[in-house]
Amino acid sequence: MSDISEHEARLIGALDRMSAAFESVRQKLVHAQARAAELETQNADLASELDTVKEALAKVDETAIDALKVELAVTSGAAEAARAEAEDLTGLLAAERDTLSHLKREAESDRAALDTIASELTALKARDRLEALQSGAIAEETVRRLSDLEARLQQVQVVNAQLRQNNAALRRAHQEGISDAGLVNEGLQVELDALSAARAADRAEIESILAALKPLVEETEDA
Repeated sequence: MSDISEHEARLIGALDRMSAAFESVRQKLVHAQARAAELETQNADLASELDTVKEALAKVDETAIDALKVELAVTSGAAEAARAEAEDLTGLLAAERDTLSHLKREAESDRAALDTIASELTALKARDRLEALQSGAIAEETVRRLSDLEARLQQVQVVNAQLRQNNAALRRAHQEGISDAGLVNEGLQVELDALSAARAADRAEIESILAALKPLVEETEDA
């Protein structure tokens, strides 16, 4: 009899354990079903949002494409204009360089003539031939010409100062990768002005020295 009771007790314990396990599984199943329902709701919401986003993207894409087409057309036009401007600037630079080379050659020629005359003047000073320039109209003319020379030299200094400023600006623009046609043209024009002013000053100095030497030459010829 005791064996039967023990056997029943074991069966009852097993049934209790099975019931507890079943209840745990049932609760987990209920929780899983609730979670699945929640996920289905979220999935439906996401699907709705996705449809809305797709519709918005379709509209945005068409607008963006049209805007990009317009921007591309504008950019292409600007690039073509920049290319044409660069070609014009290249031709202008070549012409300006030729002019600069010509002026430099003329300036070198004038400087050589000036050096020759200066040497002659030094020789005349050594022979005390310049005392005649200290009196009368000759002295006044010499003073006038020297004043004119001084004014021209001051002009050269001003133009050279501007040239240095423009060249510095051009170097900065070049280092920064900036292409400024106006700045390049201004720099070239100032350099041309500087060379022209320097050449004019050289010629003025030559004329002044020739004017000073003329009476001495005439005196030598009369003697």
